[in-house]
Amino acid sequence: IVMSAIFGTSYVADAFQVSYRLPNIFRTVLGEGGLTRIFLPKYAEIREKDGVEAANSYTTAVGLYLTAFLLIICLLLWFAAPWIISVYAHGWKDMPERIDLSAKILRLMTIYLFSLGLFALLMGFLNAHRKFFLPAVAPAFLNLIWFIGALYVFFFVDGEQSTKMVIIVAFLCIGSIVQALIQIPQSVKLGALTKIDLPRNRAHLKHTGMLLLPSTLVLGLSQINIFIDTTLASTLVTGSIA
Repeated sequence: IVMSAIFGTSYVADAFQVSYRLPNIFRTVLGEGGLTRIFLPKYAEIREKDGVEAANSYTTAVGLYLTAFLLIICLLLWFAAPWIISVYAHGWKDMPERIDLSAKILRLMTIYLFSLGLFALLMGFLNAHRKFFLPAVAPAFLNLIWFIGALYVFFFVDGEQSTKMVIIVAFLCIGSIVQALIQIPQSVKLGALTKIDLPRNRAHLKHTGMLLLPSTLVLGLSQINIFIDTTLASTLVTGSIA
């Protein structure tokens, strides 16, 4: 409601929606939509067969690989942001100000994407230990900080709409970081993200990757309609995407 009150159906609102949808596609595929579904049963299997220490070592190994993968994705999004936006919102090809704003927002959103990947892994780990409170509460911190940012801009920030949007997105990214960090102390206490033993977990990681591939393809295909809708909407009047 606050976002709509500030930006309405302006091109700035369109730019935000385009840039916000891209990280959420990766979130659906690699986050709670894909990786967590595979991580939970695999973690339970290792814990039952080899013990808690081995299962926690597997968690750390998955975390390292996930971090490396997300860093690569975030770097690609950062450097290729203008080109990605011009393809994703093809109707903006003659509107450089929209592409530039969306690219700026998308670059900020790489922080959001990285934090969500870490959040999803820790959520799966805590759920495997029957710890459900923090994973359930953590998203509220993201939404609260995002809401505070929107209120701050609404009441105290004057200037261009694009500047206001960048400030709100910065608050959103801070919220995503808090959402992930709030789970780390309890996860470390339970043994996650501590012992690194990649050779020991090579077979488990390979099996996880083999299971993740078809899941990623299925979830990725399910996102095609969002891509098509956004691309078509970008050819319509301002506000069609928002």
